[in-house]
Amino acid sequence: MNLIIGFSHPRKFSLHGWIIEKVDGVPYDHAYLRFNLDKVQRNIVFQSIAVGVQLVSESEFEGLCTPLEEYQLYITEAQFISMFQFCIDKAGKPYGLLDVIGLGIAKILNKIGIRKSNPFYEGDANYFCSQIIAQCLDNIDPSQFNINADNTSPSDLNSLLKQLNIKRIL
Repeated sequence: MNLIIGFSHPRKFSLHGWIIEKVDGVPYDHAYLRFNLDKVQRNIVFQSIAVGVQLVSESEFEGLCTPLEEYQLYITEAQFISMFQFCIDKAGKPYGLLDVIGLGIAKILNKIGIRKSNPFYEGDANYFCSQIIAQCLDNIDPSQFNINADNTSPSDLNSLLKQLNIKRIL
């Protein structure tokens, strides 16, 4: 079964998205997962946006975002079930805007040589996009991914996929 890990840019201006792009120096500010549910013949996107963690149709997602890069990962049926259970369990959690701000502060401090992890990390209370996707990937295969999700921006996640030679499809 194929799992798509993607990176996108919003169709409408978003201040915090713009800041993420500028801090990371990349054209995208968002990470998501996309997969097909054969039984209902739908592509589903799992993400965390301003309204929180959610599962939405691919068409709904593409009405709000422009996918810029996507990577294809083959997972087993057992891994898919585990991943999908994780997605369902986390759906409805609030968006972690304060966590995003903390991650930005930590990244800026790291750029000037001050090592700092996310000062506003709130645990399982809420999630930002790359954090929830990193946790999901770590849940699929901790030995392959082993990600510190709380300090992972979309750019960090993208770099890891490239480092692991995950197949790019977009």
